[in-house]
Amino acid sequence: MPHQVLRIEVTPLDLGRLRETGPIVLWSVQDVTEERMRTAAARQSLIDTLACYDVAPVGLLAVDQDGTVRHINGTLARWLGYPAQPLVNRVVRLNDILSSESVDLLEGARRSGNEDQVSLDIDATREDGRLLPVRLMSRTGRDGIRLIAFINREAEHGL
Repeated sequence: MPHQVLRIEVTPLDLGRLRETGPIVLWSVQDVTEERMRTAAARQSLIDTLACYDVAPVGLLAVDQDGTVRHINGTLARWLGYPAQPLVNRVVRLNDILSSESVDLLEGARRSGNEDQVSLDIDATREDGRLLPVRLMSRTGRDGIRLIAFINREAEHGL
């Protein structure tokens, strides 16, 4: 059984002349145990979902509007030779992973409104400079964050 979680509020009351006896306060106690349990369950569900994305059979990348990588899943990090948590204490940009020509192709598709239909066979650049042939699909959300999926073409061909 989880510990009971209480929210306690203390509100001073101004009752005019009754203040002669000292400050008067109103104490309010509310049991928020179930609310905290629901929040913890939702947080754990999110963690479990993100763990699934981390081992998905495709590489996933989230990039903000200025080209800074905000998230890279474990699969793509592994394919590109990045450490398990590549974004800790460093900035990775889309230009670090894709050639400027490939970034221009993505930008052109976004500007023309055809981004949902974009499928490019390109080479991504591994951290050691070697190339990785990938099929890339991209979509930009309303918040401006671009989600890019990578399919490893080496794996498709059994290389």
